[in-house]
Amino acid sequence: MTRSDRIQDALHRGLGVAARGLGAWCDAYRPRCATDPLDSANCFLRLPASFLPQRETQDVSHGHRVWQGVFDAAYTCPGDYLSNGDYRFFVIAQEPFQPVLCICGNRVVSIRRPSAPAAAGVNGYGGVLRRDTIPLLTRWPVSVVTPGETVGRTDLPADAGLARWSVWLPLAPIPALRAGDLLEDDLGRSGVVTTADLSALGWRLTVKQAEN
Repeated sequence: MTRSDRIQDALHRGLGVAARGLGAWCDAYRPRCATDPLDSANCFLRLPASFLPQRETQDVSHGHRVWQGVFDAAYTCPGDYLSNGDYRFFVIAQEPFQPVLCICGNRVVSIRRPSAPAAAGVNGYGGVLRRDTIPLLTRWPVSVVTPGETVGRTDLPADAGLARWSVWLPLAPIPALRAGDLLEDDLGRSGVVTTADLSALGWRLTVKQAEN
């Protein structure tokens, strides 16, 4: 073990000791597929953890609140969830000698993709039916921010006044997301993905709320 490895290991142990006094016991989950990441089969560790709001989130937040995770991060990695039942955080960055950055999951979403028309040429017109969609993600805790923005003048008149959401998902073994995918949350709201950007910190989606 190199000197830097020993220092990092000592930092992890120290944060673990601090978490015992500051935090609560949490279950750590590592998603294995695109369905229900907080399923008990994905739980790999139980550890004390505390979460402190970052004073400076810079441009990384995109309106989402970034938290510093205080726990022994020797066994965790970006994309892992930590939950004690009352809250759900997911790790977005875990660089050596840097604070562990986390996002609080405030909503649970499922994402589906409309299937292509069965045949080229003339097809029946109508709204997208659930049976004609392909599930991509099921019951995923994510961070959703509704900044109060509304659709601009360039959108169709029927879209006026519909909100746009910013949705942050962790890095995980999930299908590539793209514009046109359909999102539903645990409040019964639905929307259409208009942008889907992947970075080292995870997926960030812009979603236009659908008219119910």
